[in-house]
Amino acid sequence: MEDIFLDSRHFLDYWRVIRARKETIIAVALTITIAGWLVTVSLPKVYSASTKIQVSHVRPDVPVSEMPDPDMYYSTIWFKTQLEVLKSQLVLDKVIQDLNLQDRFAQARKAAGGITLADARVELERNIRIKPQIDTSVIEIEVRRNRPQDTVRKDVANIANQIANTYLEVSTETVRDRTEHGVNALDGETQKYNKLVLEKEKAVEDLRSKLSISLLAKYRGGGNASMLEQIRLTDLEDFRNRALQTMQDKEMRLKRVENLEGDELLYTLQFLLGDGSLGSLRRQLTDARLKLQEMEPTRGERHPDVVQQKAVLDELNREIAAAVTGARSALQADYDIAKKNYEAMDRELSTEKTADIENSRDRYLLFFKAEEELEDLKKLRDRIKMRAIEERIDMGLPQSPIKVLSYAEEPGENEHVAPILPVNLLLSVFLGLCCGIGLAFFVEYMDTSVKNIEDIERLISVPVLGVIPQKVKLLLDAGDDSPHAEAYRVLRTNMQFSKRLGRGKAVCITSGGAGEGKSFTLSNLAYVTARLGDRVLIVDSDMRRPKQHKLLGVSVEPGLVDVLMGKAKIEEVIRETPVPNLYFMASGKATVATTGLLDTDRMSDVIDYLKGQFDVIYFDAPPIIGVSDASVLVSRLDAVLMVIQHRSYPRDVSYRAKKLIENVGGNLLGVVLNNINLAKDYSHYYSMYGSAYGIGRQKRVAAPVVAGAVKPGAEEAHEAASGSEKT
Repeated sequence: MEDIFLDSRHFLDYWRVIRARKETIIAVALTITIAGWLVTVSLPKVYSASTKIQVSHVRPDVPVSEMPDPDMYYSTIWFKTQLEVLKSQLVLDKVIQDLNLQDRFAQARKAAGGITLADARVELERNIRIKPQIDTSVIEIEVRRNRPQDTVRKDVANIANQIANTYLEVSTETVRDRTEHGVNALDGETQKYNKLVLEKEKAVEDLRSKLSISLLAKYRGGGNASMLEQIRLTDLEDFRNRALQTMQDKEMRLKRVENLEGDELLYTLQFLLGDGSLGSLRRQLTDARLKLQEMEPTRGERHPDVVQQKAVLDELNREIAAAVTGARSALQADYDIAKKNYEAMDRELSTEKTADIENSRDRYLLFFKAEEELEDLKKLRDRIKMRAIEERIDMGLPQSPIKVLSYAEEPGENEHVAPILPVNLLLSVFLGLCCGIGLAFFVEYMDTSVKNIEDIERLISVPVLGVIPQKVKLLLDAGDDSPHAEAYRVLRTNMQFSKRLGRGKAVCITSGGAGEGKSFTLSNLAYVTARLGDRVLIVDSDMRRPKQHKLLGVSVEPGLVDVLMGKAKIEEVIRETPVPNLYFMASGKATVATTGLLDTDRMSDVIDYLKGQFDVIYFDAPPIIGVSDASVLVSRLDAVLMVIQHRSYPRDVSYRAKKLIENVGGNLLGVVLNNINLAKDYSHYYSMYGSAYGIGRQKRVAAPVVAGAVKPGAEEAHEAASGSEKT
């Protein structure tokens, strides 16, 4: 639960920084936005025009050969190559020369001596964008320029169209040159292979004569010299395979019936042999068995009809056994014949193969090899010759490597693509906010002053008794109806209930550095304390820079200095103020001789005397750091209240002040965080005070008190005030 609370508070801390420094953020954002607007309106207008083309392999519009369409085998590498060709030096230099862009670019740059072709090419490359359309063979050629202003709209359209036309010319010329060079090479290869074919034909004919191979045997049946032998071997092998298949079939039929008996055997033999008599015997046997089964239960085994029927059944079994034996013998005979036939064919084939191998090795092997080499040379020569003819015909036909889908048109006066004022303004606002927020957090990071109550309680380890908002007025002038009086009442109540104060009356109010608002805080605190019924005395003990007399509008002397030097009595320097129950002792005029007066026994006597005369005594002490008088007062008084101004001094100053108070034995009640912007830094306090300010208040009027004495009933008034504060 604690972790959740800390995380939430951490997020609110970020929001608090943004709210606290919103002026910085707004100023930076506004500055960058104005700068963005000024830059945008001062930039020259950029115009754009684009041409869309569809690229394909260079081929005739009516192809002669039956080669497959090259676009069917679309290659990503080939397409990327075309993108590079569009931006190549060959294309761009030709565009520059055709449109005289070198002089136009020099005019736009106001280069008196002109520019080189390389510089013009570099500038043109910056102005064009080649954008392929995803999953298509379409390419968009976009040209953007902003100078020269008088012809820029016409220039972008002309350049885009000229790039497409130049790409078409370069692609066509390149392919034609490459094709012509290839055709010439094919013609040379054709002539070379013609010569090789003639030489090989002569060598084959010489070999035929040498081996005495007959032309009749060579060309009979359209085959080569061994065609008759090959046909005979093929036929013999075919016969042998048929004989083997027949033998295997007979063997399978024989094995099929070896392990069968009874009706299953009879049925299988009938199916294998196709013998109708076996089927007739099987049906007669079945009828005889059924008839016998019908007679036996009614007539008995000895009945003449039953005996006769059994004799018929036995006769049928003998006939079937004889038929089965004959069928098996027939299957065995068929298998034996098929086996002998296969063995004879196999022997004949082996004999013929052996004779053919010997004959081929002796007469035909060299001739066949020479003939095959001759045929390969002829096929290769014919293929090269045909390819050269096709390419030569294709070269003479019209070819379309690209197709222009849309030509670039001159954009209108208001059709510029950059700068876009709304977009730039939005980007400027966004950039300004980011920079402003970044600067705010950087300043916040560099700011080591006290920013919130948590800083005080975490680093100084003392409670915050009061939070004083900004623009607080002096309550002596504003009165009880001031909207800020409640903050001092809360401070006074927290002091009353502090265990550190106990029954102490003398409170020293100091700060770590000058200008943190301790004197102003003391004056308003004394005012609300007096209005709640306590008899209050303000002692301006800051002899070096006294301020209380200015707030009250009285003279600085006589005062505490005169009492300590024995020039005046205490009763003589205590003055009444327009506020009932509130009295004032000025500091008096300090000199070099007054240094160290606070660190005397006389000062202790004065403090003791004042405690006996007043309910609360507030001592306005100088800053604790750098002034010894404050340390003396801190060590002698009952309690110390330290004022820290929000976002004023580094936290180390407040921490050092706290340590000095503790080192001299001071009783530090707590801290007053002064000059807070409640609306930004402590909105939760602001809502609390806002509700408190709306509550109607009754005028608190204390009984008049005579200077130098405590009027009876003051204690009761004090208790009443405390009770109302608790309520």
